[in-house]
Amino acid sequence: MFVNVPNAKQLEDTALRLYFDAWERTVTLYDDFCGVYSVPIEDVAAEHSFSEEWREYVDAAQAEMGAICAVIQQSAEIRLKSIICSVSPYLLLLNSEVPLKMDDAGLDFTSLRTLDSVDLPRAVRTMTNFELSDGYVQRYGELRKLRNQVAHLGEHQGGLSPSVLIELLGQQFLALWPDGRWLRRRVEFDGNSARRFFHDGRYSSVETTVMEELPSTYALLDNATFKKAVGVSKGKLRGFCPDCVYAIASKTGIDPEATAHQTASASARCAMCEVNLHLSNEVDGCERCNGKCFASVASNDLDPNVACYICGYG
Repeated sequence: MFVNVPNAKQLEDTALRLYFDAWERTVTLYDDFCGVYSVPIEDVAAEHSFSEEWREYVDAAQAEMGAICAVIQQSAEIRLKSIICSVSPYLLLLNSEVPLKMDDAGLDFTSLRTLDSVDLPRAVRTMTNFELSDGYVQRYGELRKLRNQVAHLGEHQGGLSPSVLIELLGQQFLALWPDGRWLRRRVEFDGNSARRFFHDGRYSSVETTVMEELPSTYALLDNATFKKAVGVSKGKLRGFCPDCVYAIASKTGIDPEATAHQTASASARCAMCEVNLHLSNEVDGCERCNGKCFASVASNDLDPNVACYICGYG
C-alpha cells in the first residue's frame, strides 16, 4: 500500500502560507522604503523627490525579489496539486513508473515522480472541473521562467519591481482562489505563522499585523482586484467589527481598520472574521465620534463585544 499520500486540504494550506509569506515580504519592501523617505505607498513608483533613491532601492532588491518570485511559483504549483488531489492524489503519478513490488513498509508516495510543474495547469484543466483562464496559464508560464532564473543562476537577471510582484500575487489569488476571502485567509495563514507562538493579545496578535498592513493592501491592490479578492469593494468596507477591534493587541495603541460592510439597515458582515453583525442605534452616541450606530456579533452570546460601527471605539 501507499504511505505518505498527499492530502488536498494540507496542500492548499501550505500553498496559502507560501502565498502570504510572499505577500508580506513584498509589502515590507514598500513599507521599509516609504517609512524612511515618507513617500505615500501609492505614489512611490511615480516621479517624486526620492525617485532616484527608489530606483536604486529596487535595483538593490533584485535578489530579494527573485527569491519572492520563487516562493510565489512554489505556492502556485502546490495549489494546482491540491486541486488535482481533490479528485484523486494518484492522478499526480501519471508520469511516474510505479513499482508493483514493494516491501512491508509500503510504497512512499513522496519517493515517486509526480507531474512536472509545466504539466500542472493542463492536468487541472483535463482532470478537474476547476476553471483556469488562458491568461493565468500564460502568466504561470512566465512566472516559471522567472523562478527558473533564480533556481539555475542563483539570481534574477534584472527587470523585477515590487509592482510586478503585486500584480503577480493579485492575479494568482484571483485565479487559484476565485471565491475570494482574502482577509479571512490572510489572518488564518499569515506568512510568518511561527510568530503566533509569541502572540499574547497584549503586545502582538495576528489581527494586529493584518490591521497594520491593511492600508498598504488598500493602496497596492487596484479596485477591481480588491473587490474580487476581498468580496466587497473598497468603498463599501467602511464599518468596524467589534470582534476584530478587540482582537488587536491592547498595548500596541494602533487604530483599527474598517473590515465590515453593511448588508441591510440593521446588519453587516465582517470580511476578516466573517461574522454577521447586528447594528443598533444608541441614544447617547459614541464618546469619540458621536456616531450613534453600534455593532455587536449576531449570536446567542449574552455578553458580546460591542464597538462603534463608525469609528471602532469600544
